[in-house]
Amino acid sequence: EALRIANTMLEFEDSHIRRLRDKLEDSILALPDTSVVGKREYRVPNTILASIKGVEGEAMLWDLNKNG
Repeated sequence: EALRIANTMLEFEDSHIRRLRDKLEDSILALPDTSVVGKREYRVPNTILASIKGVEGEAMLWDLNKNG
């Protein structure tokens, strides 16, 4: 019974995280000169690899970390 409950919770969390990821990804793709690597159905639910033309990855991470 515990295994069944755990599997149900895992499936729920997976689909919830996937929906959040897809929403964030859609927002990123709405920005000019952006792209996302990989098809949604083949990626893990908690990961997005995005590229923004003209933005250096390390600088972007620094700014994201600094600004929360």
